[in-house]
Amino acid sequence: MAIRLWHLGNRCCRLSHTARPELAHEEDTQMKYAKFKEAIRQGDLVTGTWAQVGSPETIEILGHSGFDFLIIDTEHGSFGVETAEPLVRAADAAGVPSIVRVADKNPTLIMKALDMGAQGIMVPQVSTKEDALRAVQAAKYPPLGNRGACPSIRAGNYMVEDWPRFADRS
Repeated sequence: MAIRLWHLGNRCCRLSHTARPELAHEEDTQMKYAKFKEAIRQGDLVTGTWAQVGSPETIEILGHSGFDFLIIDTEHGSFGVETAEPLVRAADAAGVPSIVRVADKNPTLIMKALDMGAQGIMVPQVSTKEDALRAVQAAKYPPLGNRGACPSIRAGNYMVEDWPRFADRS
């Protein structure tokens, strides 16, 4: 196994493993997620459903039911961020992209949803161009936005993944 050292300015250093056969499932899942995002960009029809229950088992069942994506609804569901993370993990286990509908347009909620590994967010109560711009800025890392950077998050595979590559594609 080869190891590379990445230096990210004066902020942090990390080790990156270049040969990780145990991550083959993850690479297949990432490819599926990339295809899902490309289908949306192309305007293709994708089919998903809403989940307003805090049950990882229900999310896995839905994930294995042939949907292209699942929306985990923390706005109207009876759960918050702490419960949403195991739901995102369950969607990942089933190989289906998860979109977290955050409770409101608070930038911290947007960041947390993406940091936990959701492939997308749905932001309620966006009614102006400025609201939309703030939501996008909360979801993007600089220079495109103002999302805070933390390489040891679930979405970045806890620093196992190449952080600069992750940040660029996020």
